[in-house]
Amino acid sequence: MGSPVTGPCRDRATAADLARRSDGTRWTNEQLLFHMVFGYMIVLRLLVLVRLIDRLPMPVGRALALTPDQVESPLAAPPYDLRHAGVSLWLNAGVHAPEVAERAGHGVDVMLRVYAKCIDGQRDVANQRIAEALAS
Repeated sequence: MGSPVTGPCRDRATAADLARRSDGTRWTNEQLLFHMVFGYMIVLRLLVLVRLIDRLPMPVGRALALTPDQVESPLAAPPYDLRHAGVSLWLNAGVHAPEVAERAGHGVDVMLRVYAKCIDGQRDVANQRIAEALAS
């Protein structure tokens, strides 16, 4: 299999094939092939830059990769912040701690130690459930 420029398709193409316009475009097949190869070469070089930025500390990489408005957006928060928000939401919604721990991928003891402050303020609900259980 040859390179994209001299591969089997290019080698078999006649001058008429290359000069013919591609369906749905204004470009000839040769121009289209040139742009595909040129685009491929650009992407290869950009991948090096992307991998370099990916190795930088998160705040530096985000500052280089995002606009200032995007950096300030809550959606640009690190993924673990979003995970923390999800676990907090589940706990405050009344999902049982063992179920939340299993879904979050850590033990109940760790989850309760880390997220204990999220469960705060549910004393009235807990007291009502205890009273209902004792009454039945």
